[in-house]
Amino acid sequence: MTNYIDINAGVSPSFITSELISLFDQVKEDILLGKCVRGKCTNLIPNISQDVICGETELRRLISLNKEVFTSEFSRMYPLKMSEKIETDFVIKLNKFFPNTKVHMRGHWDYPTGGYMSWHTNGDFPGIRFYASYSFGEPGSFRYMLPSGEFVVSLDQSGWTFRVFRISHQNPLWHCVCAKSRRLSFGFHISE
Repeated sequence: MTNYIDINAGVSPSFITSELISLFDQVKEDILLGKCVRGKCTNLIPNISQDVICGETELRRLISLNKEVFTSEFSRMYPLKMSEKIETDFVIKLNKFFPNTKVHMRGHWDYPTGGYMSWHTNGDFPGIRFYASYSFGEPGSFRYMLPSGEFVVSLDQSGWTFRVFRISHQNPLWHCVCAKSRRLSFGFHISE
């Protein structure tokens, strides 16, 4: 059973096919076998927990500054590089379900236990975002704020969780990620 969460995009989960899940499983196995290149952990803030950097208080502080935060300023995660063939396979499969759009690979990450990506909006790339994440143990979370101001903690399930949401300049979706155990994440931007 897969966990599909549509935050605000209005996209049917029909594009999450067994073929697509098999491709994600293949990439997960390649990572575990050391076949994918793992980069260095960057933007790390020592001695600050994910619950502080990804908490509601920090989000409200950032919003009060009235400035756009397009990308995460702080993180504890490792970038992943997949083979060009795998990336092409993902784009081809997703383009079948999103005709008249362009699918782009966006971040692929390996979060260690306690890893995080701080609050940001991706407001510089409007469109649909699709993320597939895999939690190995205790589920992590995707935290976000609705336009109404409601703070939401969307828990991963152990195994695959798929999320889709819409990004726009007019209604930025503030969001961040927390990993309670090792968590892999694969992101895609679908331009409209």
